Amino acid sequence: MPLELELSESITIDISWGDFDIFKKYKKITYRANCSYAVDLSLLSTPNLTIDKIKKEVNLKLPSPEVYKISIDHNETLYQETTTGLLRFGEINLSSEEYGLVENEITKDISIKMKEAELYNKACESTTESMTKLLNSLLGEDVTINISY
Repeated sequence: MPLELELSESITIDISWGDFDIFKKYKKITYRANCSYAVDLSLLSTPNLTIDKIKKEVNLKLPSPEVYKISIDHNETLYQETTTGLLRFGEINLSSEEYGLVENEITKDISIKMKEAELYNKACESTTESMTKLLNSLLGEDVTINISY
């Protein structure tokens, strides 16, 4: 795994009647998820690797890190109290089907967040660091390792 991280994403369930405050009824839910990227090393082939024995240099072109797993931590999910207007009462209760749809939407949103440049670049840096350590342990510290994607 090149990078594992914890991310959070919030969603607001709004079942208000129109735009008037007295008819408002909504609840904010914040989900936390354990997320990871992976690099499929089975895609490596001979053209992806060049070794220059004279310069003591290895050039490796890796497949790009991809979103591997998004696992929502249900124990860390935060539910705010339902906010209601003057003429609205009670809690917002979701059916299991609605809850599943909300979780699917959250998973999609987190996946999009993981593909943003800042997090994606961290995954690439982590992969480069891990592969460099691995190759140095196999080839020795005096070999220069160059990794690209």
